[in-house]
This record gives sequence, structure tokens and C-alpha cells, in this order.
Amino acid sequence: MVDQRRRFWSGPGWLILITAIAVSVAGPWAARRMEFASRQAATERSRAELSADQFHMVALSESFRTLAQAVEESVVHIRVFGTSLDMDGLGTRGGRPSGIQELTSGSGWVYRMVDGDRRQDVVITNHHVVANGDEIRVRFRNRQEAPARLLGSDARTDIAVLQVSARLIPAVVATAPAEQGDLVFAFGSPFGYEFSMSQGIVSATGRHPRRFIGSMGGYENFIQTDAAINPGNSGGPLTNVLGQVVGMNTAIRPRTGDNTFAGVGFAIPVGRITYVADQLIRNGVVERGFLGVSIRTVEADEARRFGHNRPGVLVNEVFEGQAAAEAGLKPMDLLIEFEGQPLLYDEELRNLVADLMPGTRIRLTLLRDGERISVEVTLKRLPDSLPTRSELNRTLPDQASPRMLLNQLGLIGLQEIDAAHALGLFGENVPGVLVQSVTPRSAAADASIEPGMLIVRVGDTPVRTREELARQLSVAERGGRVPLYTRLAGRETRLYIRIPEESR
Repeated sequence: MVDQRRRFWSGPGWLILITAIAVSVAGPWAARRMEFASRQAATERSRAELSADQFHMVALSESFRTLAQAVEESVVHIRVFGTSLDMDGLGTRGGRPSGIQELTSGSGWVYRMVDGDRRQDVVITNHHVVANGDEIRVRFRNRQEAPARLLGSDARTDIAVLQVSARLIPAVVATAPAEQGDLVFAFGSPFGYEFSMSQGIVSATGRHPRRFIGSMGGYENFIQTDAAINPGNSGGPLTNVLGQVVGMNTAIRPRTGDNTFAGVGFAIPVGRITYVADQLIRNGVVERGFLGVSIRTVEADEARRFGHNRPGVLVNEVFEGQAAAEAGLKPMDLLIEFEGQPLLYDEELRNLVADLMPGTRIRLTLLRDGERISVEVTLKRLPDSLPTRSELNRTLPDQASPRMLLNQLGLIGLQEIDAAHALGLFGENVPGVLVQSVTPRSAAADASIEPGMLIVRVGDTPVRTREELARQLSVAERGGRVPLYTRLAGRETRLYIRIPEESR
């Protein structure tokens, strides 16, 4: 036994034990060295690849730097001053003026209007930046300031023109519109950080932000971009990779409860800017074409009832004495083409007409009672204020059709729901007419009828279609109140809608 132990400690067993101990100690250390060496080698390879391609990378960076230098002298920081009150929360301390103070700030850019031999350099910005100011000052890239005078402003497109008593370097205006995927750069003064620049792409074009964030000014057809736009960027230029202005930063869709950039910014296309700005410079006001109709978008499923398999624009009402009425347009006409191009949304038609001068002759294609009709319309001038609902009601014929009556009452968005669909939507197989939209300040709105309600009866008579609903309302006494039974969240409610005197 003693001999065996002696042989172990003096023989190969000792070597095996020492080796095992060495491996257990040195193994992790060696593995760490190998892992480090691998990371180091990968880093060196990446650096070598960048170095080998440095010409292109440096050229890209230098091109962005050159672009900034080409644009920045045409960008301005705008400060707006006015008389404010000593504020304490939402109230005032006696409501006494505290003197001229800076009310807000924003951005702008220099635009040159060319009219024959005439050249005029002005500053373009947003209407909402300068709307409430008594005094406007413009600061340039070299930190010099100059007073500015409001030459003209258009709230409907949120565009304003300033006359500045200083020598200006105009920006270059793009001749081609921005398209989805284009690389763009936003200039301005976000949060007061003057003459900043951010970069992104054109996410989409033809956006109508009032669908998402409320109406901006009346005519929206915006460029959507993910270039960082924040408060203070308003009025600054959005440029392409050549430093040419393709739009003007105007709005963002903020996060809930926030007012900061969330990857969705909006810019007015430069084509609309020049159209509006040139009129403001020449005349101080903007004239627009006017069709004279109340319209709404009809999605494809509803458009099929008119014999159309795509979205269209439904005429709800026609203004008496305006272009549409003179051309013979009628309520319930489904407009499907504008100058041969498909019409899909009401905002699209509004913008197309607004970008034309009064007197322009346009061709509309529509569906009426299943028949395809082409109509020539000579646009009139958009009035300063649109007709009120009472004035509009007077333009309807005395013998209004049942379906026209629904529009007049404010029930402009209706969908027929059969028993099977009602079971899936509401958990009960009660058919009826689903209210999708209600005209504000209409008889339906006054009766507390809201989107989401299912109209199931008029008096004691069940209604399953728009025609049945319209027929029951049309035979009601003029000036009287008609009981409507609606269902919402499993509860039935009786509401009363008044039939106007002039509806028959």
C-alpha cells in the first residue's frame, strides 16, 4: 500500500494532477484572452473597412456640411413681441398690461418672388408664428437683427409673408415636388436652439393632419417626414439633398400629453407656398376657387351602392348661386374623377379646387342614379365666410327627396346593419341603421344623436335601411318632433328629432 502511494506521487499521477490544476486555473484566463482577441480583431477589421472606404464616408459627411452652409444664410429666427398681461396661472393680477414682451418665437426662410422683371425678397413663415404679434423681429445667422412688417397672412394655409428692411439671401426653391423616400433636412430653431438642422426622409405625401391632430388651417396637403421637428421649427424650410426648399415645417403629431417630436412631422409643400405667397406679395390677400358644395368621403363599401368599387366624394348639399349649382350638381351625386384623375377623399377635392383661381373651368365625373355623367364647372371665388346652416337649408328644394332629407337633418354618415352583423357588432341580432357621422349644429346633433348609435325604429315602425329611415322621416309633420329609438351598449333610448319647416 505504501509502495503504491509512493509510486503515485512520484509517477504519472502527480503529473496528471498538476495538469488538471493548471487547466482549471489557466483555462478561464485563456478563454478571456481569446474572447478579447476576437473582439479586438473584429474592431480592427471594421476600422480597416471604414478606412478603405473613407473617401465615400467623408464625402457624405462633407456634402451634408456643404448643404448646411448653402442653406443657413437663408434661414432666419423670428421673435414676436406683443402686449401681455401679468399672468398668474390662467388669471391675471388685475388685468393690467405689463408692457411689450416676447410672446413667441419661430423660424422662417427667405423667398424671392419673380414677376417678369420684378424681383422681391421676403421672409416666409407660418401664420400661427406671427398671428398675434404687435412687433416682429428677424435674426440672421450672423446674429444681426432687423424689424419685419407683416405683408400678408393666410390662416387657411398657415402661411405668412414678412417684409424685412435688410439685404436678404434667398433660398433656392425646388422645381420638383418631394416624393416618398426622398432624403430631407429640416432647419429652424427647435426649443429656441437657433439655426439647427435635422435629417430624415419623406415618410409620405398628401397627408391631411386634421384627421390625426385637428385642423391646422383649412387646406392641408402636407409632406410627412421623420426629420426631427419640434416647437420652434415652425416656419423653417425643409430641403432636399441639393439644399432646395421642398416644404415648410409646420406641425407635428406629438405623443399623448406631450408636445415633442414623435417621428411624425408635417411640412407644407413648396408648390402651395409659392402659390399663396405670390398672391400675398402682389395683393395682400389670397383668392381661391370655390365649388359651392358640402361633401364627405365615401369608402368603397358604401360607394358600391352607387355602382362604384372605389372610394369617392359624396355631395351632401349644394349652395345656391354657386358654381356647382349653376353646373347642375345635385345632392347624392358621387364625384369620382377630377379632370380625368380619380377622386378618393373629400380633402383631395377641397385642395384641388382651392389651388385654382376663380374663373377656372374644370371637368368633374360623377355617378347619379347609376349613370356616369361628365360636368363642366366654372369655379367662383371662395367667400370670406361660408354660408351658415340656416342659409344652407334655404338652398334645398322645397320638395326634397327622402335621402336629401337625411343630409339636411345632419345624418350624413349611415350604414345599414342586418341581424347577423348586429350580432357580431353589438352582441344582439337587432337590425337597423348605424350612425357613423353627424353634422355639427344640425337637427340630429340637437337631438343628441351620436356616432355609434343604431337607429332601430321611427315611432313604432322598424327601419332597416337608409331608404326606410328617410321615408318614415319624410312623412312626419313639418316642424314637428319625431321619436327615434336607438340602441347603444345594449340599451334602447328614445330621442326626438325636429323636422324643419323647409324640409318638405
